[in-house]
Amino acid sequence: MRHRTTWIAIIVTAVLAVGYLAAADEPADRAAVQRAIEQSIGWAIEKDFDAMFRLWADDLFHFWLFSDSQVIGLDNFKKHAEHWRDPDFRGTRFEFRDLRIVFSRSGDVAWYSCRLDDCGSFKGKEFCLKDVFQTGVLEKRDGRWVHVLMHGSYPVDKIPENYVRRFYRDLFEKPAATEAKPPGATPEVFAPGVVSRDGIQMKLTMSADGAEILYTERDPATNAVSFLSRRRAGDSWGEPVALPYAREYMDIEPSLSPDGRKILFVSNRPAGGGGEPGKFPDVWMAEKTGDRWGDPVRLGPPINTADPADIEAHPAFGPDGGIYFMRQNGNSRRLLQAARLGDGFDEPRSLPLTDDLFAGGFSGPCLSPDGRILLMHSRRDGGFGNWDLYVAFRDESGGWSKLMNLGPVVNTDQAESSPAFSPDGRSIFFTRDTDIYRVSATVIEALRPKQ
Repeated sequence: MRHRTTWIAIIVTAVLAVGYLAAADEPADRAAVQRAIEQSIGWAIEKDFDAMFRLWADDLFHFWLFSDSQVIGLDNFKKHAEHWRDPDFRGTRFEFRDLRIVFSRSGDVAWYSCRLDDCGSFKGKEFCLKDVFQTGVLEKRDGRWVHVLMHGSYPVDKIPENYVRRFYRDLFEKPAATEAKPPGATPEVFAPGVVSRDGIQMKLTMSADGAEILYTERDPATNAVSFLSRRRAGDSWGEPVALPYAREYMDIEPSLSPDGRKILFVSNRPAGGGGEPGKFPDVWMAEKTGDRWGDPVRLGPPINTADPADIEAHPAFGPDGGIYFMRQNGNSRRLLQAARLGDGFDEPRSLPLTDDLFAGGFSGPCLSPDGRILLMHSRRDGGFGNWDLYVAFRDESGGWSKLMNLGPVVNTDQAESSPAFSPDGRSIFFTRDTDIYRVSATVIEALRPKQ
């Protein structure tokens, strides 16, 4: 019986180079094309990015294992290649086998196929893609061969597990496992030793598909803050990726959008984006293009106002596509919601809460995915001795109950703060002291007002 192997398209971590030649005869062209193919991996050993970028046609096309990872055009490829600049990554060795090159009748197009072993290292740990079936097309343009298309295939039963789960980044280091069981009614440390580890972890938010988390980590020795992102790999979480913020300025309270492509945070960076820090913080937003996070943009009116007495803080993406945040002016503290309006936001509206947020010291708001439950933290009297978590419920008329302490099941004499719902509303994440905890959202049901 013939065995039929299923193939999945991937892109090898290499790029294909060009060959320089003067003669137009086939032997010289064949040698140049072969050299271009061999150099396609060699660039990664020396990490000569300038030379590598000269090797592609401006209208290149290549694609990877996943359909949304295809790259068209040299400019997009340059953005795609940024993650290879990591100083801990380097190509180590490679081998081409069964290389076959076929030329067009005109002599200016070459098709090739081969078997490839491609190995590299990350933080001293080697990874390899072996026996990749690689094909491509090169064209002779202005006297040199440039690669215009590249495509790799891999037997589905031989694809490295981490490659399938989280693109090739997970070939570098196998993510540590987190608990696979659903949360119970007793809070437990979330991903101990992985997310909750040395340092202080705070304010965890999760993308709508549950594939990515974003949180803050602070070094207690230096007080340095990092925004860290991790992607899910089955029952595991990948290595942390530090977002390019919280370095020169005081950037805090990040919140990830449901699609994982935007973040909101509070910053004291000046309105123009550079120079001396501002006197008061504002709400900023940054967007990811490809795999890169762009420069943050200050949200103008009506989110950040021109009134120097207004302080905007604790922003988050709302369940309706808009955002919500807190604004304080003197002794007035309000929780505001702003619906999406074109490329910006509509005039914010106050949630009709019954509590005095300023007098009660409430902050850190979090709305449930359906917008009907509000969590906040406060140190007001009558709690358990430090920051506690509180909950309020919206009724059918749009009014809100009083904010109620979640009680001793969740709150302790340590500081509980920065609550956030999971995308399905079944879990609550929060910070206790220095770690992130998770608990079933059923713990709040006993406090829900009777209808």
